[in-house]
Amino acid sequence: MGTTLQIKPLLTISRSGKLEMVGKIRGRRRAIDSLLDYYARNSGQEGLVLIGHGDCRPDADGLAQRVKMRFPGARVLIAPVGPVIGAHTGPDMLSIAFWGAEQEPDGKWAHPWHADAI
Repeated sequence: MGTTLQIKPLLTISRSGKLEMVGKIRGRRRAIDSLLDYYARNSGQEGLVLIGHGDCRPDADGLAQRVKMRFPGARVLIAPVGPVIGAHTGPDMLSIAFWGAEQEPDGKWAHPWHADAI
């Protein structure tokens, strides 16, 4: 049913390391837009960005280009997901992962690694 309606789950990794659903978006274009928005809200905007894909390199390239245009200081790497992740997500999965901007007062990262996926 979700496939027919083009409903895409938005997943994140919690502070405890668990995969959690944080929302649903209708349509692939909107889901990809949400990945860019997630990066804008949670990143330092100048660091390393990892874009993972499940056999959809053109979408990964497009997202990478949008990140670079909006955040010129970001360094973007693109990689296919491995078979273990791919077995759980299926084809056409996109993810964005980066070091977050949130830090503790002592300078340590409170939530050092953010990841979101559709």
